[in-house]
Amino acid sequence: MTPQHLSSSNPQKKPRVGARVISHLLTAIAAAGALAAAMVSGERIVVALVLAIVLGVTCWGWPSLVGLPNRDVGRMGMAVIGYVALAFALYGSVLYVTYVAALGVPVVYVGEMLRRDGRPRLLTQVAGTYAGGLVGIGGSLWLLVVELPGGDKLALSWMVAMAFAAVATTFVRGPLIGVAVPLAAVAASSAVLLTVTDLAWWPAPAFAVILGVLAWGLEQMTPAVLASSDLVSRVSFALIPFSAMGVVGYALALLVL
Repeated sequence: MTPQHLSSSNPQKKPRVGARVISHLLTAIAAAGALAAAMVSGERIVVALVLAIVLGVTCWGWPSLVGLPNRDVGRMGMAVIGYVALAFALYGSVLYVTYVAALGVPVVYVGEMLRRDGRPRLLTQVAGTYAGGLVGIGGSLWLLVVELPGGDKLALSWMVAMAFAAVATTFVRGPLIGVAVPLAAVAASSAVLLTVTDLAWWPAPAFAVILGVLAWGLEQMTPAVLASSDLVSRVSFALIPFSAMGVVGYALALLVL
């Protein structure tokens, strides 16, 4: 992942809004809605199916998003790590998922051994592929949140929070996004927690603050992504919070449940 790739080649070029931003927004809301609906159903296999679709789209767009020199090998490595983690979360335990995180390192290097392109920018390829795999591992942990007593309602509140945060990112730009996202997220998740469950309220602001930090970081990449990336890469970019925040949701759930 190079600085040149994550920044616009022309600093004066402004990303076009309109259809691109709407597409980005709808992707985020659709992902939140699908995951929330799956959680309401109470069937872990339905949640796993939605997560598998999210992971597949993310795997396809991630290599282009971060500028991996060999995109096919990057997709393969991400898919192996992410889908094995998802299977272990569905049929195993968090211990098995940690094994996947550890074994993901040799998986990435095996992928590099399969390259036949001279292995240019090896460090970028290795780091980018493993980072993408970690995003998939984070997403798999939503399954472990759902199986905890009351975890489905907690996860539901956070999915609603991420949907409202996605709306906030459309109307607010720049540094203020670090404030708008937590406010929108905490308002949405608090409303759900207060109406559908008697769980503690404090995970709502904790989750919202961490989501705000993630949103602020992603905001630094947004102009370049909207201006120069293809549709699949932008969709993958929009789905990052839903996967990455899985590990945060699981950690908070362990503290409150």
